[in-house]
Amino acid sequence: QEEQEEQQIVAATSVQQLQQELMQQYPHFAPEYKILNLLGARLKVITFEWKPSVLYIRNEEGERVSLYGIDIEVVRAIAMVMNFTINYQEPPPGELWGTLNNGSWGGMVGMLNRNQADIGIGNLFLTLFRNGAIDYSAPYDSEVSCFMARTAAPLPRWQSLGFPFSAFTWLAVMVGTVALAVVLIVFTSWLVRGEIRPLPAILTALQTVGTIVREPVPWTPIRDSTRLLMSVLFVYGIILTTAYSSNLTALLTVTKKPPAFETVRELYDTELPVSSLGTFFRGALASAVDPYLKGLADRFVPYDDLKVIWPLLKNGESVYLHNRQFLEYTIATKFTSKTGEQSLRIMKECFAPYNIAMALQKHSPLKASVDRVIARLLESGLVRYWFLQSLRLSKQRESSEPQKPKTTENQSEEAARKKKEDADATKGFVALSIDHLSGAFMFYGFAILLALIAFAFEISVKVCCKNNEN
Repeated sequence: QEEQEEQQIVAATSVQQLQQELMQQYPHFAPEYKILNLLGARLKVITFEWKPSVLYIRNEEGERVSLYGIDIEVVRAIAMVMNFTINYQEPPPGELWGTLNNGSWGGMVGMLNRNQADIGIGNLFLTLFRNGAIDYSAPYDSEVSCFMARTAAPLPRWQSLGFPFSAFTWLAVMVGTVALAVVLIVFTSWLVRGEIRPLPAILTALQTVGTIVREPVPWTPIRDSTRLLMSVLFVYGIILTTAYSSNLTALLTVTKKPPAFETVRELYDTELPVSSLGTFFRGALASAVDPYLKGLADRFVPYDDLKVIWPLLKNGESVYLHNRQFLEYTIATKFTSKTGEQSLRIMKECFAPYNIAMALQKHSPLKASVDRVIARLLESGLVRYWFLQSLRLSKQRESSEPQKPKTTENQSEEAARKKKEDADATKGFVALSIDHLSGAFMFYGFAILLALIAFAFEISVKVCCKNNEN
């Protein structure tokens, strides 16, 4: 009781100090900026766990022992300034923000509309649809609606041999090499008779390729025209091989991912269903001006449990629609490995910006004072700070929570994977493995196979020739 009295004295002092600062800053409008002092009154705040806005800390029995998060810190700051105590309550199970059924609201909005609570928090979007049942505070955050999809699996590493150049560049290199070989054949065989001896066309072509890959060629041109052509060929080969080897060195240690859909139109072309929690975002899609967003509304599938949606996303069978802050938090805490690899991603194109505010009773006397405190919080930049702090605390708690026991079959595989991730995360360099050089080994194997086929063909031709002679 003594601690509560001390907290009330501190809160009352902070209210007086804030009022004095406002009166000094706005002497002509001081009554407009007066903040209510509720003298420790107990207000009911309706909320539910919705990360990162509201997060629960539970004990071993699963009971809620404390709360933190962006919305929790905002209401605590308001409670400190306005000098009231908070009594957290939850809406009925499964109702969350509430929906309008048969003319009556359920969930958070219904409890405020029936005067069963004083304040509602929980990543509440400011929309006109609820405006007839509740009042909103001034917005303290803003969000956009984004799509979350599976991160495409990286391309096989053996394809890294072709990554340094684009397809068009490879085509240009092949055309340039063939053109140089043809010109060199013409110079050495048909037009130029001053060389030591005319070279066969096939040998000239092979020497052209050898010069491009910077291999020594046992042939010295005599005429100036041929020397000039070979000089061009040498420079051409140096530029190509240097560019290729430099790019290949970087690409051997980096996994390349295939192009993914990043716009609403590209998502529409995939014909993937759009999932979300509840039906709120279906209206946002249906009311959009963009025809592709309207088309996504026809493929919208609402769910009541996020645990059902995550497997669909990881298998690439659906995309998930929600506000960006929630998606960033979910990816950072649930779908990011220790090495920083993310199995889910957020599309670049978002839509429908929303403001986030508190819900109040209709014509609530708290609104004016709450709005003034929120304005001071926004000026101080505390809302973004609380988001980053919630993200950090959530990662710490999830890393410290005991993991569920695994089966014997998966223990060795999980231990090996974890050991590899820890080693990769702590090393300052990456040692090239067989996987990194799989392209070189595949090329080596293909060349040996091709040589064996050619050798078998030569043997068969020789045997056929002997039989014909006999």
